[in-house]
Amino acid sequence: MLRIAIIEDHFIYRKGLLYILNNNFPSVEILERTTKENNETALIQFQPNLIITQLSNINEREGYSLATKYKFLFPQAALIIYEEDVNYNKALKALRAKVNGYLDKACDETEVLKCIQSVLTGKNYLCSTVQQNIIDQVIQKKISLKTPGVLSLRESEVARLVSDGQRTSGIAQKLGLKSSTISTVKATVFAKLGVRNVVELRMKMAKSASL
Repeated sequence: MLRIAIIEDHFIYRKGLLYILNNNFPSVEILERTTKENNETALIQFQPNLIITQLSNINEREGYSLATKYKFLFPQAALIIYEEDVNYNKALKALRAKVNGYLDKACDETEVLKCIQSVLTGKNYLCSTVQQNIIDQVIQKKISLKTPGVLSLRESEVARLVSDGQRTSGIAQKLGLKSSTISTVKATVFAKLGVRNVVELRMKMAKSASL
């Protein structure tokens, strides 16, 4: 029988996973826990084939140390991290901690099942959010290397607003984007133009305008 442990503090997420598992795995035994409980003893008694756990309510370093500990205690069990705020850097840390799967809580049932099926067959799985994040970073890096100094329309607009002294939050509100998106575009602009700060950006743009 397949034994799956769910360690999740949020009732809705926990019951959502329970619903998906019961509907798609006819012979499954499920252990429901929260991060506040003494899970080590319960897991040793349960001997899971798969552990699905959140790390969001735990200090990041402690969380990945705990993931490593789970892999040490249960080397034959697959481990999936189930998070709300996912990104490439967190996924990389998870892989270094020997985690098998990394899932976004915003993903649908199809992706949850795809991840579970992948890790149970010995494969690693990164959610589509992180996969897209990796693709975006690779494309952005290639563009920066191949066309230094060539800005897109969006980058030019952000560069102009930054050089005018506007703050990231103000630019985000003006353009209807997230502050994190503006920060990313700003970093790309600095990299492409070879500048380190706003003063150098102003000088670069002034020089370009005079040509």
